[in-house]
Amino acid sequence: MLYFSILLCLACLAGGTIIGIMKYKKWYNPMSLLNALFFVIVFFASFRFFSYKEVHDTTYLLLAFAALGYNVGCILTLAVKHAKKCIPIIDHSPKLSKYVWLMDAVLFVLYVCELINVSPLYVAGADSATIRGVYFEGNMETIVGSMDLWSLIRPYIEVPLTIVCVAISCVWLINYKNYIQFIFAILFVAANIAVSYGRFVLFYIVICLLLTHALSKRFLLTKKNYVKLRLTHSMAKGVSLKNKKVGNVKWFVAIFAGTILYLSVYRGVDKFTAFFYEYFCGCVFLLDQLIQELPENSTWGVCSFQSIIAPIYTVLHQFGIPYSAEYMDALNILALKDGAHVISEKGQVTNAFSTPIFALYADFGLVGVFWGMCLLGFIFCEIYQLARNKPTERNICLYAVVGINLFKCIQEYPFSTTLFTFTMAFIWLLYRNEKVYTFK
Repeated sequence: MLYFSILLCLACLAGGTIIGIMKYKKWYNPMSLLNALFFVIVFFASFRFFSYKEVHDTTYLLLAFAALGYNVGCILTLAVKHAKKCIPIIDHSPKLSKYVWLMDAVLFVLYVCELINVSPLYVAGADSATIRGVYFEGNMETIVGSMDLWSLIRPYIEVPLTIVCVAISCVWLINYKNYIQFIFAILFVAANIAVSYGRFVLFYIVICLLLTHALSKRFLLTKKNYVKLRLTHSMAKGVSLKNKKVGNVKWFVAIFAGTILYLSVYRGVDKFTAFFYEYFCGCVFLLDQLIQELPENSTWGVCSFQSIIAPIYTVLHQFGIPYSAEYMDALNILALKDGAHVISEKGQVTNAFSTPIFALYADFGLVGVFWGMCLLGFIFCEIYQLARNKPTERNICLYAVVGINLFKCIQEYPFSTTLFTFTMAFIWLLYRNEKVYTFK
C-alpha cells in the first residue's frame, strides 16, 4: 500500500506539471511550478536517505489529494474569460514614487530600531542561534519599543513591506535599470538577515528576479515611448518591442545563491547534501508526524486563514475583549509544527515546514485539504493570467509574490501568513492609481 500511495502521489504531481505546461505554455506557470517542486520533494523523500523515519501511506495519499485539488483549481481558471494580451503603456504617477520612498523611509526607521535592539547581543558575542531565537521567541528586553509592539509590527508591517520593496525593486531593475531602489532593497534584506539570521528572504530575491525577468519580455512602454512609436510607425515596420532586460540577472542570482550557502555554513551546516535534504524533503516527514499528533477537534479555519483572522482578534483584544477558548485551542494546535520533531533515526530535528496540508487538515479534514488547495490554485493561476496578459508593474509584482508563496508552500499554507495577504494588499494600495494604456 505504501508504494502504491507514493506512485499515486507522484503521478498526480507529474500530471499536474505536464498539464500546466500544455495549457499555460510557459514553464513559470504556478500549476507546473508547485507540482514540479513537490514531485522532486516526494520523489527524494520516498528513498528515506540519511536514515529518515518511514512515512505512513496516508500522508502520501493526502499529498496526492492536495495535488488533485490544486490542479482542479488551476484548470478552473481556464474556464474564466480573461483580457486579451496587450503591450501595456505605463504612465508613472508622481504619487507612486512618493509612496515608494515613503515605504523605504518606514523600513529604514524600523530596521534601525531592530538593529539597535539586537546590537547588545552582537556586542556580547552571541551566536546566530541565540540571535535567531530572540527574534522569533521575543525573550529579550528591547531598547526601542516594547516586545508586544514589535510582535505586531514585524508580521503586519515590516516583513510584508520588505517583500513589496524586493518585488518593486526587481521590476524597476529589470525594466528600467533602476539600481537605486534595488540597492535599498538589498540593504533592507541585509538588515533583516542581521536581526533574524533567516535565509528565506534571499530565496525571495532570486524568485522575484527570475519571474520578473521571464514576465518582462515585452516592453513596459512609457507615454513618451508610445508617442515616438506612433510617430515613426515602427510597429508597421515590424520593429520588435522586446524589452531590453538587464543582462546580468544570472550574476545577481549567483551572488545571492552564494550568500545563502555562506549563511548556511555560518549557522553550522557542515554536510550540504544532508542540509538540503532536510530543508526541502523534511516537510514530508514532519507532516507525517503532525498528522498523527492532531487532535480530533476541528480548528474551523483558524490555522489556514490565520493572517485574516488573527488581526481581527488582535484588534478586539485591544478593546478588552478576551480571546475565545476555541481560538486559543486552535493556536495551540497550530503551534505543534513549531516544536522540535525528530524525523530520522540519527536524531535529526526539524520544525515549521509542515506544507499547506497540516493547517487545512487541522481545520476541515479531507474536505479542507481538497477545497483549500483548489482555492489556492485558482487564485495563483488567476494572478498568473493577469500578469501574462497585461504585464504591468503591479501585475508582475503580484505574481512575484505568488512565486515566493509557491516556494513557501513547503512550509505553510499561504493564507496562514501575512507574507501573502498583507503583501498583496500593500501592492494593491501602492498601485491603486496606476494608469495603464494599450498600444494599438
